[in-house]
Amino acid sequence: MLLFPPRIPLVVLFVVSLLALLPSAAVRAQDAQGIAAIVNEDVISVHDLDSRVTLVLVTSKLDDTPENRRRLLPEVMRTLIDERLKRQEMRKQNITVAQNELDRALTQVAQQLRVEQNDLAIYLRQRGVPMATLLEQLEAEIGWIKAVQRLAGDRAVVSRREVDEELARVRSSGVEYRLAEIFLPIDDPANQARVEQQSLQLVTEARGGANFPALARTFSQGPSAAEGGDLGWVTREDLDEPIEKVVSQMQPGQVSDPIRGQGGYFILFLAGRRSGDAATSAGRVSMSMQQVFLPLPRTASQTEVAARVSTAQEIAQGSNDCAAFAERGRAAGAQVAASPNAVDVQQMPPELRQLVGPLQAGGVTQPIRTNDGVMVLMVCERQVEAGDDEQRAQIERRLRDQRLATTSRRQIRDLRRAALLDVRI
Repeated sequence: MLLFPPRIPLVVLFVVSLLALLPSAAVRAQDAQGIAAIVNEDVISVHDLDSRVTLVLVTSKLDDTPENRRRLLPEVMRTLIDERLKRQEMRKQNITVAQNELDRALTQVAQQLRVEQNDLAIYLRQRGVPMATLLEQLEAEIGWIKAVQRLAGDRAVVSRREVDEELARVRSSGVEYRLAEIFLPIDDPANQARVEQQSLQLVTEARGGANFPALARTFSQGPSAAEGGDLGWVTREDLDEPIEKVVSQMQPGQVSDPIRGQGGYFILFLAGRRSGDAATSAGRVSMSMQQVFLPLPRTASQTEVAARVSTAQEIAQGSNDCAAFAERGRAAGAQVAASPNAVDVQQMPPELRQLVGPLQAGGVTQPIRTNDGVMVLMVCERQVEAGDDEQRAQIERRLRDQRLATTSRRQIRDLRRAALLDVRI
C-alpha cells in the first residue's frame, strides 16, 4: 500500500445532472456575482468557478478550449466545495496562514511554471487568472494541514526511535523509487466508471505535456496533493504488490497507466530510481542555473520549431560555462536569465528535476519545448550537503503524513455528510 492513505473525495448530490452543465460560453456570459453553489453559509460564485478552471488550465499547461473547460467544470466544482468546507473548519479552529508559509508555496508554484516568483502575478494576470485565485487555493491547502494536525494531536507525533527504525529499513532496501502520485478515490461503486474515465483523461494530459504537479495539486485526493503529489523516496515494501509491479517496469520520466488499488485509482510519475546504498549517502543537492529562452508562438510550424531547437543546441554546444552560455544566448537574440539563488533539486517540478538532477556543473539539458518557445538550462554550480539530516526529516514527514491522513479522511467525510449543499449549475 502507498504510504499515504487517500482522502475520500467530495460526495454531493447535484441538483441537476452533470450532463446538463452549462457550456463554458454560457458560464462566462453570466453575471460575475452569479451563484454557482452554496456550501452551508458560504457562496461559490460563477466567477470563482470560472477563475479556478482557468487557473487549472494555466498551471497544468492545458489548452484553453471549450472541451477542456467543459470536462474540468464538475471536477473543479467538487474541489471548490471541498475547500469551502475546509475553510469553515479553519475558521472554527481560528487557523491562520502566515505570509512566509504562502511564500514557500508560491515558490513551488513558480518553479513548476518556470517563472520567477516576482513575475508570477504578472504571468497569471496575462493569462486571465487573478492572483487571489491561486492564493485562496494555497491558503486552504496549508490551513487544512494545520487543522488536521491540531485534531490529531499526539497521534501524529513521530518519535526519534521510529525514525531510526525506518531509516535502517530504507538503507537495507534493495531499491528506492522517487514517486509522485495522483490518487482518485472511489467512495461509491456507482462512481467507478466516472473515476476511471477521469483517471484515463489525466494520464493522457500528463503524457501530453501537462504539468504533473499542477494536476496532482488540483485533482489528487491523497494528502500529498499539497506537495504536487510528491511522495519522496519510497521502497518496494512501501508499495502494494500490483503498484510495485508497475513501477518496477517504468523508466524515470514516465507516467503510469491508471492502477486500480486500494480505495481507488493511482496515477504515478517516476522521477528517479536508486539503490539502498545510494540512499545511505544521499544528501541535499542544490544548483544555480542559467536559462536561455528562444521565444516561439504555440502556433509555430514544425519547421520553425526545428530551427529554434537547432539554434538552442548550437548555443549549448559552444559553451563551457554559464558566462559563455549567457553570452552566446544573447548573441543569438535569446532571453537570458539566471537563478538568483541556489535551488533545491527536490523542490523542483518532477519533470524538471529529472532533466537537471543528474547534471554536474557545466552540464546542459536538451532543448525543452514550452508553450511559448524553446528553453535550455545550464548548471552553473552544484552543491551536495550531508544527507543524514535531510533523509531523517523526509522520513519523519512521511510517517507523520501517513498518520494525519487518517484524521483528514475522517474529518472531511464528516464535514461533507453534515453540509448543506445547493449546487446551481
